[in-house]
Amino acid sequence: MTKTSRVLTVALAAVLAGCGVAPQGTVRPSSVQSLRAQDDHDVTHAKLNAIVKTVLGEQLPYLMTNADADRNGAIQRAEYAPGRDAAMVDLFMAQFDGNRDGQVVAPEYQRALAATESVEAYHHVVEERMSAAIKPYAADKDFDLTELRDYMTRDLGLTADWPLLARIFAELDLNQDEKLLSAKGEGPAFLLKFARPQLQRALALPSDPAR
Repeated sequence: MTKTSRVLTVALAAVLAGCGVAPQGTVRPSSVQSLRAQDDHDVTHAKLNAIVKTVLGEQLPYLMTNADADRNGAIQRAEYAPGRDAAMVDLFMAQFDGNRDGQVVAPEYQRALAATESVEAYHHVVEERMSAAIKPYAADKDFDLTELRDYMTRDLGLTADWPLLARIFAELDLNQDEKLLSAKGEGPAFLLKFARPQLQRALALPSDPAR
């Protein structure tokens, strides 16, 4: 595990631990031990990688249909940039422009997606952005149904009606105390539940309410 990966993982754990919960099998963020070395975290890490790989796999056909303006079978920086922040554009070109010719073609993209490095890079994006997004909600240790609605609608841009919110809340409230991120295991469950829409939003892909 790289130093960057350790730092980002600890940063996410710090947010979750700030709510009184540390991901299963981990230590509090004051420790410098690698969370990746813990068995339960390895399971969460692998599941998150699988989600990331799926979303990235969906990105290529979407781009070829919607972003390849000149229909030449390649995505240039200027074609990828609209609707995405500069950091995501830079990451896309760094990970998928294999021959550094300023454009990404399908074979380059597929080769990069098959490698661990690209998946891990976007994995870190998800962790970073979710940490930043949930910090305000986690601060008061009372992440309730109303705050879940705010997070989904304001931070993820999802349309979430009350029946959907209630279903998701019940699924993630493992100890049934009517708060999220307050019990062991709720942090990883929350991360995996919202990783997909978080990444879809970062990639400017259309997304559905969390499944």
